[in-house]
Amino acid sequence: MPVELRDYQLSRLAQIKQAMRDSNSVLCSMPTGVGKTIVAARLVADWPEICRSYGREERVLWLAHRGELIWQACQAIEAATGETPAIEKAQSRSIGEDGLFHERVIVASVQTLCQQARLEQFSRD
Repeated sequence: MPVELRDYQLSRLAQIKQAMRDSNSVLCSMPTGVGKTIVAARLVADWPEICRSYGREERVLWLAHRGELIWQACQAIEAATGETPAIEKAQSRSIGEDGLFHERVIVASVQTLCQQARLEQFSRD
């Protein structure tokens, strides 16, 4: 069941969506402890609808620089979407044996994607 967002989180989510309509690149800054992960996970949940309106790919690549943030993101995304994201970190690979990605959302380690071979499996789109 999705987490209920607070008013200030809903306001920030609306601001992010508006900024995405106006630009290809958006940065959101929020203080520690106010629920950035939850807001971003809700954005992931809304992503298919957003993408359809722009004719964009619905896939999401979420980057984190520490293992605990990867697991936190996975839990928040699953709570918001009901989907279990794939993980691209060290020995965990998000690409199937058939060479295809099967999950819509992939949570990856920055350190892992610094490896050229791992990064190149993701299209720039």
